[in-house]
Amino acid sequence: MQLLANAIWKLETERVEDSVVVKLPQPTYVLPREKPVPKPRPLTKWQQFAKDKGIRKTKKPKLNWDEVLKKWVPTHGYKRAAAEKEKNWLIEIPDHADPYEDYFEKKNESKKEKVAKNEFQRLRNIAKAKNIKVPSMGLPPTNKLTSVQLNSAANIANISTASVGKFQPRLSKEKTLNKSSILPTEKRKHATMSKEEEHSHLVNLANTVLNKRPKLDMEKAVNREINSQQIE
Repeated sequence: MQLLANAIWKLETERVEDSVVVKLPQPTYVLPREKPVPKPRPLTKWQQFAKDKGIRKTKKPKLNWDEVLKKWVPTHGYKRAAAEKEKNWLIEIPDHADPYEDYFEKKNESKKEKVAKNEFQRLRNIAKAKNIKVPSMGLPPTNKLTSVQLNSAANIANISTASVGKFQPRLSKEKTLNKSSILPTEKRKHATMSKEEEHSHLVNLANTVLNKRPKLDMEKAVNREINSQQIE
C-alpha cells in the first residue's frame, strides 16, 4: 500500500479549491467484471407499441386554453379536476336511456374502473419485467396456507366420512374436534301448548317479574346502622 501511495504522489497534481487532486493516467489493463453485464429491461406493451408506430414522447405544456371556460386550465392537478367539474356541470341523457339514473355517479364509476385497469396493467408489466407468471384471469393462487386454514381443512376432511368422523383414527397430539362448529345443527323444537296453557304460562311469568323483591342482607343493614350511630 505504501508503494502504491508513493507511486500515486509521483504523478501530476493540481489543487481544486481546498483539495489536492492527482491526475491518473489512462488505464493499461481492463479488469474483468465480477458479475455479468445486466440485461436491458424489457419494453412494456405501450413502449413496444410506440416504438413500432414511431410515436415519440412530447413534453406537454403545463397550461392549456379551455374554449368552454375561456381561461387557462392546468394540465394536471386538483385545479384541472375542479375545472372539469365546472365545465361538465350538465350531462345530456341519451335517447332511450333511464332518466332516473345518476349519470354523474356512473361517470365516476367508469373512471375508477379505468384507473384500476391501468394499475393492473402496470403490475402486469412489472411481473413481465421480473419474469413472473401471472394468470390472465382471476387472482393468483396462494402457495402457502396459514395455520388456521390448514386446521379448518383438516377438520372438514376428518368429518367428511360416512360416519361423520366417528370411527376416524386420531393422531397422538390431535385436539378434540368440536363438530357443532362445522356441522349444521338442528333447530330447537318448542313444545306446542294450548291456548289456556299459554295464558297460564304468561300470567305466571308476569307475576314472577312484578312480585320480585330485592334481597335484604340483614347483617349488612345492621352494621350500617351501627356505623351511622357511632358517627353521630
